[in-house]
Amino acid sequence: MHQLPCPHCQTNLHVESTQAGDSIDCPACGQPVPIPTLRDLRQLPRVEADRATPHRSAPSRLGMGQRVAFGTLGAIALVGLLISGFCWVRWASVEVPITTEGHIDQLQEMYADLTAAELIREYQDIDQFGVDLAAPMTYRVAEMTKNRWKRNALASGGVSAVAILAAAALVLASRRRAAPAQDT
Repeated sequence: MHQLPCPHCQTNLHVESTQAGDSIDCPACGQPVPIPTLRDLRQLPRVEADRATPHRSAPSRLGMGQRVAFGTLGAIALVGLLISGFCWVRWASVEVPITTEGHIDQLQEMYADLTAAELIREYQDIDQFGVDLAAPMTYRVAEMTKNRWKRNALASGGVSAVAILAAAALVLASRRRAAPAQDT
């Protein structure tokens, strides 16, 4: 590594030979600093690798706006995960006593035990009053409630996942922008 002074603020920057010909942003003033060619870079004073490590991580720091965005995305992810966890607990606590298939099986068993006269009376009641119910069966209400909690848990978990991915993309983008190209 070589020690390169920033032409704007005179802060000593630590650059590697592989960065020759590129430019980096100064961590102190934020101005772009051109890195000389390899021949000129070799004439600069060398730096030990131990002292250079803290300066290498400085360019990847987030700016103020990026920190606010990162914090906001983190808060959204945290709230979404909390809501998702709450919804999963509520989903697990709703008990559905019977399913629609189980209810149909019960009706089939009940009709199998009826006499012909009782079946005729049942048919007449259905013909006269219809099969529409004023409200859904209690098991169906419980089933719909359980499905609603599951849907809410998945939606809030999805929002959290998107916020986490956006925060990760923000950090990666800031690191790519701050780190000079290594393939020269």
